[in-house]
Amino acid sequence: MEIVNVKEVIGSKLATSSDKGLLLYKILVEKVSNKEPVTVDFSDIKTVIPSFTNKAFGKLFDVINLTEYKDLIRYNEDINELFMDCINYSIENSTTKREQYKAEMNKMYQEIEEQNA
Repeated sequence: MEIVNVKEVIGSKLATSSDKGLLLYKILVEKVSNKEPVTVDFSDIKTVIPSFTNKAFGKLFDVINLTEYKDLIRYNEDINELFMDCINYSIENSTTKREQYKAEMNKMYQEIEEQNA
């Protein structure tokens, strides 16, 4: 399993912007698209904020589902608990929004079909 070191990818100890999150996302999306498992290593990272995790992790749900995410993405064993909370918040937020969007689209399609019947 490949290890992706966040500090090396973003060039900083501070994971504090969506732009930095996008740098990590580009690596992760390539891996998960190819069904390659990866460990994300937050060693030496001092700060993580939601705009980073939303872009790096939440955006992955455009291409994979939660089951695939759990199968393919791991974290270093000593990851900061607050970092994990931030990641989990982004995952929950992203999956919930996609479920709501899917439900709204299904409702809209059903209404269109009923109008055309």
